[in-house]
Amino acid sequence: MILEAREPIVRDLMRSWLTLDWTDGAPGWLMAVDVAAERVWVPDGYSLGTEARDGVVFVTVSAADGMVAAEGQAGILGGTADGRALYETLGWKAYAPLSGFV
Repeated sequence: MILEAREPIVRDLMRSWLTLDWTDGAPGWLMAVDVAAERVWVPDGYSLGTEARDGVVFVTVSAADGMVAAEGQAGILGGTADGRALYETLGWKAYAPLSGFV
């Protein structure tokens, strides 16, 4: 795939911009999927809470006594090589390589 062929070029370019205290990490992939609003239903006695903070959406389902029954979050996603394989089976597309420097 064209994206894989560009990865070494992108890593070399990124490396040239960084100081010597940066080291190579695992590369990743910028991935996306089309999403659409869905009707949300929670069982009687449960409540749904959402909060957006720093580009991440947090969702919590709480029982009547306030105990958390379920929670999740979604935000800007950079997938690993293994993650890319999983996400592509779910309809996601890889758009660009991400150079992993730490």
